[in-house]
Amino acid sequence: MRVMLTTTVLLLCAYGGLLRIVPEAPRLQAQSQWQRSLLAIQSYLLGHENPDVVFTGSSLTRRLDFALDSGRVCNLGLSANSALTGLMAVDTTTHKPRIVFVEINYPERDVNRELIRAATGWQPAVSQLFLVRNIPVNFLITQVMRFRKVASEGATDVGVRETVLDTQLESYLRPVDPALLDTRLRQYESLIESIERGGTRVVLLEMPVHPRIAATVRAEQIRKAFRSKFRGRRMVEGAGLAEGLEIRTTDGLHLQRREAEAVSARLRRLFEPDESRIPLGDEAQPTRK
Repeated sequence: MRVMLTTTVLLLCAYGGLLRIVPEAPRLQAQSQWQRSLLAIQSYLLGHENPDVVFTGSSLTRRLDFALDSGRVCNLGLSANSALTGLMAVDTTTHKPRIVFVEINYPERDVNRELIRAATGWQPAVSQLFLVRNIPVNFLITQVMRFRKVASEGATDVGVRETVLDTQLESYLRPVDPALLDTRLRQYESLIESIERGGTRVVLLEMPVHPRIAATVRAEQIRKAFRSKFRGRRMVEGAGLAEGLEIRTTDGLHLQRREAEAVSARLRRLFEPDESRIPLGDEAQPTRK
């Protein structure tokens, strides 16, 4: 028993030393959707960097690429979640960023408190060895992937893309339950007001989607609800971000890589020191002069 315990301690020490000497890869890897979301939350809550700008949202926001702004921008776009989970993470920390962008596309999803609890449990608090990024398999995958070129996005068959788009349209033709939407909007309001009291500027963000999705009853309902609830606050609409771009998406909702790069570049201009570029309230057309 003593030999096993000693061996375990020595292996943990050796692994900890390895983690300290190996440079951090620009893109961390994880094995599952849950782990990727947990990785993002832990990196923000327990990391050493204090980002100036934070994006909160779902997997739609996750598509944004701010790799060139590493350390300055944190992307808390979490698959199968909404911006509420990212907002709670921001509200939990003592460090308050200068600007927080809040995706509005999926307001019906509640705060994922289980994810927040997992990210801030006793194990990661005791040692960084227990962070999801440092799970040996994840660490190995990350190191292997850093030496591989990012594969280009293959062309999706037009017929397949149209079929997936039609499936998404079916759900978007139905509005969100008004009572549920009202409940979630109050949650957004509470967290946003709490974050703003710390001096952070909050910008509402509608991620661009396929034009047919953007014109649906559900999309317009959500857009109008946020405009009404947060009248006078800054809001960047998807139509403005997509102006002049051909938004095809991969499935009606998620931007293709080149689309995401173009939208990211436009958003990057909004969090430069000259914040006057960010439109107010219903004037949500950032690319129009």
